[in-house]
Amino acid sequence: MKNNTLLLILTLFLFSKQGFAQTISVYGSTVGEANVTPSGAASYIIPIHTPRGVNGFQPNISIIYNSQSGNGILGYGWNISGLSSISRVPSTIYFDGITEGVNLNRMDKLALDGNRLICINADSTEFKTELENFSKIIGGKSDVSYYWFEVKTKDGSTNYYGTTEDSRLRPLGNWSQPLAWYLSKSTDPNGNSINYFYTNQNGEIYIDRIEYANNSIQFIYEDRPDKNVTYFAGASVSQKKRLKGITVKSDGQVARSYSFTYNHDGLFSHLASISETGSDGASLNPTQFIREGINANSTAYSALVETQSYKQIYNADLTGDGRSDVVVTYKSSVESNWTDWAFYEANADGHSFTKKYSGKLPSGFKGFYLSDIDNNGTYDIFMRVSGVYSYCCIQCDELKPQNAIVKPDSLLTKSDAIFKEHSEKTVLPPDDDSNGCCATCSYDRQYMNAYFYSNGNLVRNEQYDIHFDFIKGDAIIYAGLNFDGDGKSDFLILDKSKNFVGVKVGNTYFSAQVFSNNPNDVNLLDYNGDGRTDILVTKEYNSTIYTYNPRSTKFEVLYNSGFPTRWHSVHF
Repeated sequence: MKNNTLLLILTLFLFSKQGFAQTISVYGSTVGEANVTPSGAASYIIPIHTPRGVNGFQPNISIIYNSQSGNGILGYGWNISGLSSISRVPSTIYFDGITEGVNLNRMDKLALDGNRLICINADSTEFKTELENFSKIIGGKSDVSYYWFEVKTKDGSTNYYGTTEDSRLRPLGNWSQPLAWYLSKSTDPNGNSINYFYTNQNGEIYIDRIEYANNSIQFIYEDRPDKNVTYFAGASVSQKKRLKGITVKSDGQVARSYSFTYNHDGLFSHLASISETGSDGASLNPTQFIREGINANSTAYSALVETQSYKQIYNADLTGDGRSDVVVTYKSSVESNWTDWAFYEANADGHSFTKKYSGKLPSGFKGFYLSDIDNNGTYDIFMRVSGVYSYCCIQCDELKPQNAIVKPDSLLTKSDAIFKEHSEKTVLPPDDDSNGCCATCSYDRQYMNAYFYSNGNLVRNEQYDIHFDFIKGDAIIYAGLNFDGDGKSDFLILDKSKNFVGVKVGNTYFSAQVFSNNPNDVNLLDYNGDGRTDILVTKEYNSTIYTYNPRSTKFEVLYNSGFPTRWHSVHF
């Protein structure tokens, strides 16, 4: 290989903070391909050179970026492609008739690389995939779990999962039950094989090397600053390493090597560059990934909340694309009435927004209330004007009732119980009964009342004992939360001044304080992308994010900063 000095700046995508541009050499650069996925994500694939195997039987390994992915083994949005696993997944209404998290028992469901497995025999040892790929899948099991899986594909090859101890991911705290079974061996009809080896310790697993014919692919790692631990069912899995390099050998000699460098923004690792070196020791010009600012037609989320104007911000998926959109209301002073609104639709990157609609608010506007009341996956928005609730279409030129699925009259019959005016928060549905259709809830000092959507009305009042009989006076309850990641509804109770009062996590009820001293605002969202609800507490001059640790059953500080403050009213 020869070094080349002529450079071309190529902007692949203009995203928000998670986007990037690529600096490459015109000649002799590392090969890569940009694309857009069916879901609208920007993707970039860099194939890893693999020496030819016998009869062309060899692994197909790539480094892949997806703008909709979370924190991966190569930083935010980046992962290794070409590996495979069978893992436990939650039960869902669609497949199972119930909603249930992963409990590390025989009731857990399974998926092959995200494709749900459907059992096709009585003793639960043979499966097919939901999206038919004509593979025959056999599981070797005991009374409580599976030891391994064998997948025979339509091209005649056979893939083995979990047949070696290092290829079974066992969570820390529950070593007896594997969470996932990773690909350990592949064979073709001629008996040629590819073997996969893993580093597997303390609830963390990552590919160590791949061997086939006289070839090998070695993966090299380093400690990462953005370590992450995910908890469920009393156990945990970790992500404490990131990929530092790859060495490809043929007949014991280095055929190709890759090295990776990173930046860290205080929260996540971000891939900064990839360098490729050939068997002669000569390197191509590095491929650099520069995180871009947003384009001229987009607005960063921080720009929506940072300005010290009087506004309220509501976050919810109002378009059904799986991304959280933003509705902003404005007024000129603390004492004045709300006058204007604007709707910002989330872009494909999920971190920047495009203004779509805006308008004037009606006189007497009190606030928006959001709930997926018909359980179709898209939040519905209700507007309260001087005691009257109206169902609204936010993507309209004007705010007005639009073919209400729940007529205002049916809401008014329970309006005082359903919406607490002083909370001004998203009304989140609990799903403890696992029927997936609970619309909204109210509460008293000891019980939570659940209202359900049926034939255009809120009906069937069910009651849950939340065991908070120690609550004195008015309080605010947030339902539908998931502090421990088990997929079941948890609750947070605040008093009238938004001080912490109590929490129900799973079957545990406790009243130990997390925060007090009258915070200006409390918001609930998964801030670090681990699938669990976190708590953002905003005070006069700083803010703190708390995350729940299921092992210690305590809330711990995830983040502390001078932003946002009391001037930034953020509603999730």
